[in-house]
Amino acid sequence: MPHIHSNRKSFRLLNKFIKDLSFEVPEAPNSFFDERLISVSVQLNIQVSQLEKEVFLVQFTIEVVGSRDDDKVFSLFVEQCGIFEIIANSHKEEEYVLYVDCPGILYPYVCALVRTITADGGVPPLNLEYVDFAEMYKQKKMN
Repeated sequence: MPHIHSNRKSFRLLNKFIKDLSFEVPEAPNSFFDERLISVSVQLNIQVSQLEKEVFLVQFTIEVVGSRDDDKVFSLFVEQCGIFEIIANSHKEEEYVLYVDCPGILYPYVCALVRTITADGGVPPLNLEYVDFAEMYKQKKMN
């Protein structure tokens, strides 16, 4: 994969992989006959670790829980990882790439996986909404 260049930084995805995946429909098949709407909660987390000089592991985890009232209809956990080579002019630029650009590259893979697993798992296919990783990073820096 070619480097992505800007006037400040260069980075590329060396490899991507699913580190962990879990899907449950605890009340199946009975839950398939319930006509009530499913409410969905989504939690995202990003963790970063350095593997080598200029090589980083970005772990993108998402936990999705669908429920009707207090009854869990399904739960899905995905840990999508990417190994990135990053060349930046400063630690600040490097951190921005790790927490904004890299998750932005992994997110479409996570979305496709979530959509496929929910559809194949017998619940309505879930299309995840847009995530503003720059805003998430900004909020993280403020805390």
